[in-house]
Amino acid sequence: MRGSRASNQELRLEAERYVKYKGTARVRLEVLYFQWNEPRELNRKNVERLKEVFRTDNVHRLEPRNHIPAVVDQSDLDNAIQASSDISAERLLSNPDNDPPVLTFPTGYRLTCLHGRHRVQAGRETLPPTDAWWTVDLYLADTNPELRTTLVEEYSNEDKPSDGEIYRKIRQYERERNLCFKNRWKALLSDHGRRGLRQLNNHEELAAAFDDLLDIPGLWDGMRISTLHKVTSMKCDEVSLLSLDPPACSYFEKELLHYLEHIKKVWSKLLREDKTAFQRVDQATVRALELKAPRYSKRHAQVLQGQLLSGQIFGAFSPQERESIWSELQSINCLIPSLFTFFEDLKYLNACADCLKRLVKVSRKETVSSALEHKFTNVNQTSGQCILEVAESTFAFRPGQTVDRLDWGRRQLWICAMREYLSMPPSQKKKGKDLLAKAGCDGADETVLHEYAALADRLGFASQEIDDLKKRSSDREIAHSALLKAWKPDCYEYDDTVLEAHVNQIVQMFSTASPLPSKRLSPALVSNNPEASGNRCGFPDKDTQKQDSKFLFITHLHNESEEQDEDITSFFVRRSVYFAFFGKSVDLSPNGIALGLEVDGTECLDQQSLEREALKQQELQRRELGRREQQRREQKRLEQERRLEQERRLEQERRLEQERSEQARLEQERKLEQERLERERLQQERLEQGRLEQERLELRRIEESLEREELQEKFTEALQEQEKLGREMQNQQKYEKREEERQEEERRRQETRELTRQEQEKTVEDSEGTRKHHTQIDVENYVPDHNTGKETLLLLGSTPLAQETSRSIRINYMVQERKVWRTSHSHDVDPSDPSEVERVAVKYMRKKIRLFDSELNILTPADCFEAAIADGSNTILLIPEAEIDIDEELETSICKLPSEGDSTLGDSAPEQGQKRSRR
Repeated sequence: MRGSRASNQELRLEAERYVKYKGTARVRLEVLYFQWNEPRELNRKNVERLKEVFRTDNVHRLEPRNHIPAVVDQSDLDNAIQASSDISAERLLSNPDNDPPVLTFPTGYRLTCLHGRHRVQAGRETLPPTDAWWTVDLYLADTNPELRTTLVEEYSNEDKPSDGEIYRKIRQYERERNLCFKNRWKALLSDHGRRGLRQLNNHEELAAAFDDLLDIPGLWDGMRISTLHKVTSMKCDEVSLLSLDPPACSYFEKELLHYLEHIKKVWSKLLREDKTAFQRVDQATVRALELKAPRYSKRHAQVLQGQLLSGQIFGAFSPQERESIWSELQSINCLIPSLFTFFEDLKYLNACADCLKRLVKVSRKETVSSALEHKFTNVNQTSGQCILEVAESTFAFRPGQTVDRLDWGRRQLWICAMREYLSMPPSQKKKGKDLLAKAGCDGADETVLHEYAALADRLGFASQEIDDLKKRSSDREIAHSALLKAWKPDCYEYDDTVLEAHVNQIVQMFSTASPLPSKRLSPALVSNNPEASGNRCGFPDKDTQKQDSKFLFITHLHNESEEQDEDITSFFVRRSVYFAFFGKSVDLSPNGIALGLEVDGTECLDQQSLEREALKQQELQRRELGRREQQRREQKRLEQERRLEQERRLEQERRLEQERSEQARLEQERKLEQERLERERLQQERLEQGRLEQERLELRRIEESLEREELQEKFTEALQEQEKLGREMQNQQKYEKREEERQEEERRRQETRELTRQEQEKTVEDSEGTRKHHTQIDVENYVPDHNTGKETLLLLGSTPLAQETSRSIRINYMVQERKVWRTSHSHDVDPSDPSEVERVAVKYMRKKIRLFDSELNILTPADCFEAAIADGSNTILLIPEAEIDIDEELETSICKLPSEGDSTLGDSAPEQGQKRSRR
């Protein structure tokens, strides 16, 4: 059933992906935007890795597995498609030949990407500006949240998600009851990791303590799921008092739980319990703060203050919030913890737990602490008193009840394990290199085991394992071991009797040693040596362990002295680890401690010696108190001086920061001014270029105008010359025509005289009467001849002038339309009065229309009538001035004009009248 639901969900997501997918395009890197810490925080190590890949190998941006998914509004996508050339929605979806088009978004637009932050950052730092793009798969912004989550969690060419990210995602989807996504993230774990996660889920309180840190995402880079099996198998997760009263049980914290709660408390204190601020803590900030102690180390304080005020850490916080965080940082009196330090210090605690397992047998249902509680019998204890080991084989007493004896006794066994874990390695430890101060691979030191068991017995614990270790004589074991190691057992052997005698002899020699007086030295928490801290988490190195073991006692660890120097010491580190696992609930003020003498397990019974020693101790305590008071005053004075110095330095740094801010502001203003001047310069250059371009265009226009005017002048001159030639030709034609008319008139007159003569001769011959009649001619019939100066007899209706006055001529005005000549206007004209033709011609010339005859000779209004009838066409051609272009095509079209002979024929009546007159 679950598989069916998961399959249906995947099908639904794929259908949603198909609907919301809008195509693939190349997009500029500056347009790509990632929300803060989503999908994952920027990891500089991964960015550098990708940069090296980009430098040494081709950037495979077109491969589908390297595409970056992004969400976009439909309207923004439509605008980008319109702004980009040769791009359509269909082309984005088709993506031919795996060559997506370039999609251009407006300047300042931010395209929200769902993952690929590291690839984009590496590309921004590596690719040249001309090639700074990436292939993006576009989805609509209203995408289903489950599909968006699927797209976010698809990783390609990025580092595998960290254990912390996997754990957070699994817990998130468990709370959301999203089984499909939960299983998808669990699949990223190995079998070993999934087994460790199951073991953690079986420890509800421990799992709840981890889950309580989910609010602070920056801590989870240090999560190690592969180590969870060690957490659950150490049997150190609780410290309960089942045999005691219930109120007392709530007083004790669990070691591992206490460390996790300690992490939450420190970070909650830094952020003042602001849960919204927890989400803004990034991994870089946690890495910068972990294992730092700015309250004690000046170097740590200086580095962190600079990073904090500059925004390198806590970058998502405002300056006022960072000031508040800095104030809280100065109040943290331990190393700042994280999940990384937890898993490192877990190794150290595990080695110490192996020592405690030598004292008690731990069943499957028990933990180390609960087993110790069951073995606490309160033996060898004084009512109302608690025993504290203040130095090697030196004990002190202070008031306390059974619960106190159990708690302090348990703590002292852990502290002894912290001192001697190198000498008490587990017997099943395999051999290997021991670079760090880890538990050794050789056998345990019998003397240390004997003393450890004696300490447990002295503190009130009893078990078969403790008794067995106490019964074993460490001196005899050492002597026996020394004899066997002196000569190789596989090459030499001792007789049993001889071997026992030698052992007894060596033990007697051991007994001659006398104890050295113990030196009550106090460990330093700070130092001016930057290397004094050693390893600040996990195992210390061997030299540091040897040095600190002399001070690893409960009174030193709970000493609350305040010191500050350049750096912290390794003892400060051990104290911080101790407090992280066990807390600081024990009050061990010096006034409540009374020293007794117990050296090598033998008590001094001399009452006077005890009294003298007590007085001596009281005097020493009084002097110590005076020294401490003086030291406290001196420290207070130094603290005030440091505070003043710090305030002065802070003020100076604040002033420098203000100066830097002011300088940055001035620099920004200078840049803005430069940009403004640059923009103005560019604008001025553009304006100047525009002006020059305008002047060039204007000059070109003027030149073209001048050329046109020059051409027009030339054309006008040519027209005038043509008109002049036309007039000359017309005048010549008129002269020739008049000459022809004169000659024709002379011929007609000659014919008339000849006819008159013949008629007169005929009349004379017929009769005399008729001759008289014909010879009496009215003087009115005689007309003067202007050419000869003589009078000529003309018959009525027979002269050419009379014939001409009796005829009318139709004049046609033709225009060319679509290369075809059509009659625009026509009218009849009396040849004796051609003024109508001149009037019409003037009207056309006012309309910018030129007049031509059929031979394309330009005409004046006065010449139009004579030119029209001269060639017999009775046609005047009309051509607008703007269209005058005399070419071969125009001449050909004129040759095709229809004959106008019919229009030149007048009425035939005068000619018939003439014939009647002649008859």
